[in-house]
Amino acid sequence: ASLLASSTHINGVLSMMSSWNVQTLEGRLQQLKGPVLMCIGSNDQTVSPIQAQKAAKLIPHAQTRFFEGLGHLAHEEDPLQTCEVMLKWLALNQTN
Repeated sequence: ASLLASSTHINGVLSMMSSWNVQTLEGRLQQLKGPVLMCIGSNDQTVSPIQAQKAAKLIPHAQTRFFEGLGHLAHEEDPLQTCEVMLKWLALNQTN
């Protein structure tokens, strides 16, 4: 609620989204070379978990991690859990 009440945040989000070209995104996902971790909130109302899973399947080395009870901003809703998951994943997927 506090993010939606911030005109600075809303302007930043709209500015970021206005530069996206989503038509070409799906075709380019398969070109990603490195490992990818898709963190998916089970209650995401912005990008449905089903849509996120479909995108992850298009990425050659993608892994998914579901955050039960969290939404689109899972990293803000539960930063400790998100950080722990990401640090563990990074430790297992280091490339030299």
